[in-house]
Amino acid sequence: MARKRAPLNRPEDRTVAQMMRDADALPRSRRVIGHYGRMEDEPLSAKHARALLNSPDFKAKKAKRLARLKRVRRAVGQYGLMEDERDPHDNYETPPDAVHQLLSNVKLDGGVWDPSCGRGNIVRTMIEAGRSASGSDKYRWPTPGLRLGVDVSFGYDFLSCMETPSNIVMNPPYSKADEHVRHALRIVENDRLVCVLLRMTWVAAQKRADLLKHLTKVIIVGRLKMLPPDVPDRGHNGSVDFAWFVFVPRAVESTTIVRAKS
Repeated sequence: MARKRAPLNRPEDRTVAQMMRDADALPRSRRVIGHYGRMEDEPLSAKHARALLNSPDFKAKKAKRLARLKRVRRAVGQYGLMEDERDPHDNYETPPDAVHQLLSNVKLDGGVWDPSCGRGNIVRTMIEAGRSASGSDKYRWPTPGLRLGVDVSFGYDFLSCMETPSNIVMNPPYSKADEHVRHALRIVENDRLVCVLLRMTWVAAQKRADLLKHLTKVIIVGRLKMLPPDVPDRGHNGSVDFAWFVFVPRAVESTTIVRAKS
């Protein structure tokens, strides 16, 4: 009588294809190590784990996943899932509501200059609110509703500018925010303000501790959705808190923190 074969229910008896199918069927929360590595309910031996990771099927899936990650940018929290590369110049447009929240909480005497204006959202909103405002940028952008050479100018590197009689209001490139804030404080006049829209956590870094003595006010504006140029709004909600940091060239004794009304 032929001996009945035992079912293939041990990890060492399962084929690579079976292991991959089983791993695909498990919830992601149960994948403990790696993509299809050790799982808490059916641990693999080191031998079979190596066989799995070196299998052609697994390598093909990994290559496909990496290709997708290069194509799809997961901007964590703030922008949701967008099928667009990150803007190379860090140009993420300022919502008009954020500008109105600044104007409701800060008195700006004199003109306003946005030295990293991009498409001119800050300048446009300021002008619509009856303020004297202008903007410039190192790169050329379309600025609908604004006059080139009057309201906005291009080809000017802010970090090379030597002085300004205006208040500076900006949403600088995040990768160069430190340089922009420090340079603004060097060139602005003593009775003018430097208002910078940044993430709430930006000021907490140890390397920016010296800026705290110039920080006169923090205006918390909450979660903002700032999209790169030409990226459609797909309905994702912002989940990163932003604030206007208001600096002055002189040292201050205290800093006021307020929450702007939505």
